[in-house]
Parts: sequence; structure tokens; C-alpha cells
Amino acid sequence: MSSSAPGSQDWAVRVEGVSKAYRLYNSPGDRLRQALFGRFKTYYKPFWALRDTSFTVNRGEAVGILGPNGAGKSTLLQVIAGTLTPTEGRAEVRGRVAALLELGSGFNPEFTGRDNAILNGVILGLTQKEMISRLPRIERMAEIGRFFDQPIKTYSSGMRARLGFAVAACVDPDILIIDEILAVGDIAFKQRCISRLKSLISKGATVLFVSHSVGMVRSLCDRAVVLDHGGQTFFGEAGEGVDRYINSVRDRKAEKTHTKKQRHVKTIPLEGDIPGTLRYGSGQVQLASIELLDERGEPATILPFDQDLTVRVGITCHERVENPCVGFSVRDGRGVDLIGTNATDEGRGLAPMEAGQSASVSFTLRNTLHEGHYSLSVSVTRAGRRGSRRDLPLDHVDAACPFSVLGEPSRPVRHKLFVPVRVEVSQVEVPAPHASPTSAQ
Repeated sequence: MSSSAPGSQDWAVRVEGVSKAYRLYNSPGDRLRQALFGRFKTYYKPFWALRDTSFTVNRGEAVGILGPNGAGKSTLLQVIAGTLTPTEGRAEVRGRVAALLELGSGFNPEFTGRDNAILNGVILGLTQKEMISRLPRIERMAEIGRFFDQPIKTYSSGMRARLGFAVAACVDPDILIIDEILAVGDIAFKQRCISRLKSLISKGATVLFVSHSVGMVRSLCDRAVVLDHGGQTFFGEAGEGVDRYINSVRDRKAEKTHTKKQRHVKTIPLEGDIPGTLRYGSGQVQLASIELLDERGEPATILPFDQDLTVRVGITCHERVENPCVGFSVRDGRGVDLIGTNATDEGRGLAPMEAGQSASVSFTLRNTLHEGHYSLSVSVTRAGRRGSRRDLPLDHVDAACPFSVLGEPSRPVRHKLFVPVRVEVSQVEVPAPHASPTSAQ
């Protein structure tokens, strides 16, 4: 597994064979015995929170750390930040490091927000004078009003997050390390954080952050590290890392579902020639075809701006399903969803489908995409159970029908998030081999 960009020497973070083990004791007595007689016998079991992790992050890169809970993400960031010593291997950094590993970490609860901002900046290597000059910017970004001059102990968790991020982002760090801090706060705060992160990256700062938001990783990161059970399973391009992470989560959920007898769900192999980088689903209803058509109704890989495009999806039913729902989204070159919808939301939901039936759903909309490269993410789900964490989609395909958009040079291309969509649904019964003559309604 490659751990660095080829030929690059301008690295900011280098992790080489890092492993971290914790000692697990069955009782406090075993802890004492280990202290007294550890030379002769081991009274603990090692738990490897991190095992043999290696990668290199170059200056100006943003790298996302992905993995399920307990995968070792926070342990890895603590090792890089220098707050945790690895059992094996080493982690090196070049430059000033600002780390947000815990809400309000490093804050004195008795000091005011203003005093804590100055103190944290001095700890990071700035002078008191430099920090005082940055206070107006920190106060504006934190946006906590009069509480900026109140003790930290009076703050809510969201206010501590605002102040912590504002301080870390405004000291102009060479390396910014963030552990799920962006999961706290309202939408406006998150938008300011993202805007500031992009600004830091554009100025050459290196950003590492743990996030369960795959959309944020796709949109902000150049590369991604994927961890599972303490081991590194991937390091490379962010979009591929997100796909691998999603795939592992889906596989884990499917395995748990099938091992529970009371919730056993039959899985049907997903077959057919549907191109895409990632496919998963339970298979009761299956995507049979995905087509991208221009306004003449012909298959297209290049679409002009401001003309109609049509996404036509064919599905085949293998088992009876109530309220099947077909939907799609358009993703940019980084894998970020830009626009999309589904037949149910557009008021054209499908009727219940029996085994042997097929259907076709067409979405026609105006192409308002920027000039660039895109692909489709298409799925068929149960409309009444969308968002359920216990169900797999019936079938889902990513990176289907890659295409490019040509913009009009005479005027700027402005992306619109909401455009009118015309949906056409056609359901056709294809008799199953042993279907009875009375089964059709």
C-alpha cells in the first residue's frame, strides 16, 4: 500500500508503522500483580486500538479519516497530535499543529473565552501581542456574543465548539487536526467552519479530520484513510475511500441483519451489466438498466448546458415489494451529490410490484450543471422505509453513466439546486414461469 504521493518530499505529516496497544485487566488485583510481578508473568491482555498504520500527508492537503466507531480514528489523531505515545512506530509533523480532539479541550473553565483564546494561542507558539491582535477575528467567527467575556463553565457544548474552532482556525496553523468537532453546532456554524477550512487549505495549510459525514470528506478532502478494527484498509483518493467505507458499512449491516433469525432477509444476487464503481442491495427489486439521454432521446456522454436531459431507469422485481421507489442523484468529479430526486417525492410513486413485473421510470430536467465531469448514483428502495438504518436499499449503483457538461462561453454558468422535474412511470407485467392466469390485476 502506497503511503505517500510519488516523488513528493514536501510532507507535513508522516506516519510510519504506528500501533497502539492498551492493557486490559480482569480486576484491579491483576493491575497490582502486574506492577509487582510483571517481570515473571503477564496479568493483562493487550488490546490493539491501532495496528501498523502508515501514510504520508503533503503540505496543503486535506485528508479525511473514515471508519466505524472503535476503528481507531481518534487514537490515530491523538498520536499525530502528540498527546498519545504509540506502542510501535512513529508519527512526525512539520510545522505548527492546532488540534481539536475534544470539545473545549485545553480550556480553563474558570477563565473567560477571551482569556482562554489568548492562552491557547500562546500554547501554540504565538505571542500574547499576536493573539490580542487576532481576538476580533476570533470573536466574529465564534459568534457567541457577550459570552466571549464570560467563564467557559457557563458555555454550552455548542459554544465551546464555536470558540475552539475559531481559536484553532485563526492562529493560522500549518497543520489543523479535527476530531468530529464539525458534528456540533448549527448549520450556519458548520458553513463558516467549512469556508474557513477551504481558506486555510488554499493558503497551504494541511488538514486532517475525522468525520462520519462522507459528503464533507468528498467535498473537502484530496485523500482519505479508512480504518477498521484498528487496521488501515485504504489510503488514497478521497472518493474511492468513501466508496470503500460505505461498502464496508453496508456489508456489516447486511451481515448483522442476516444473522438475526427474527429479521432474516433473503438476499438475491445482483446480476446484469450495470457499469459502476460500487453496487449493493438486498435484490428483491433490481436495477435492470440505467440510461442518460439528451433532449433528442438519444444516449449521450456529453450534454450541452441549458438543454433537457433524461435519466431513464429500468427495474425488475423478483419478490413482491410494496411501494418501490426509484431515485437518482448527479455527482460531480469528487463524488459530491449536487442534484437529484425520486419518483415518490415527485408524486409519481410506483404501485406494489409482484415477482416477474418490470417498470421504467424517466426523470427529465433542465441541465443547469457547471461545465465539468459527472456521474449518476441510482437506487431503488422501499418508499415507506426510506432512512431506516436497519434496511439495505433493494439495489444501488454509484458512478453510473459518466458524462461531461459543456457550458456556454458567452455567459457564466450558475448552478441551480432546484429545477423542475418531469417524471414518467411505466409498469409492465412480465409473467413469471409459474404465474397463475388470475395473478394479474
